[in-house]
Amino acid sequence: MLNKYAKKHNKKLLVFSDYDFFFSVQKNLLYNTRLSKQFRSHIISHNDYKGITTLRNRCIINNRSRAVCSKFNISRIPLKTFGFGGFINGLSRSSW
Repeated sequence: MLNKYAKKHNKKLLVFSDYDFFFSVQKNLLYNTRLSKQFRSHIISHNDYKGITTLRNRCIINNRSRAVCSKFNISRIPLKTFGFGGFINGLSRSSW
C-alpha cells in the first residue's frame, strides 16, 4: 500500500508527463527569434511551468525519498540487503 507521499509523487509524475510536450513547444516558441518581442514576452508572462525540479527520486521498493542510489533506483536499506544476499551482480562489501 502506498503512503500519502508516494501517491502525491505519482500524481506529480502523471501531471508532468501530460504537460511535457506542451512546455517543450512553449520553450521552442520562446526562443524563436522570428516571432515578435511582444508575443515572446506574452509567453514569458504566462509561464507557470514548475518542471521536473519539484519531483524527487524515490525508491521503487519502499518509496523512501532519501539516500536513493540513482543507478538502481533503490534506497540504501534495500541496496544493503540485496547486496549482501547476492541479488545485485558486481556489488561487493568493502571496508576501509
